Amino acid sequence: MKNYRELEQKILDYADDNDLLSRDNLLGQTNKILRDTEALHLASRMNSQGRKEFITTGNKIVKVEDEVKTNFGKLLFNLIILAELQGVSLEEELEIAYKNK
Repeated sequence: MKNYRELEQKILDYADDNDLLSRDNLLGQTNKILRDTEALHLASRMNSQGRKEFITTGNKIVKVEDEVKTNFGKLLFNLIILAELQGVSLEEELEIAYKNK
């Protein structure tokens, strides 16, 4: 596995290659994060109830553990792109958030 910075750069390269770094994509990227957050919330709720599987809003049977992992990954992927679109350094913002906890 690559280190975080290499992986972040690969995600940004992918986003650039697929025209996701245009300001026109700002709201679309934000909407993806909202959907992924909602999916993670649902999976977390099922996990808190001790469920191993559940049916998604798309009528797909999924394993809770897989859905949690998948949506964490999607969130991170899309947050990296959104941060780039907004001109925000995730590393710097994490440091600030940690200091202000």
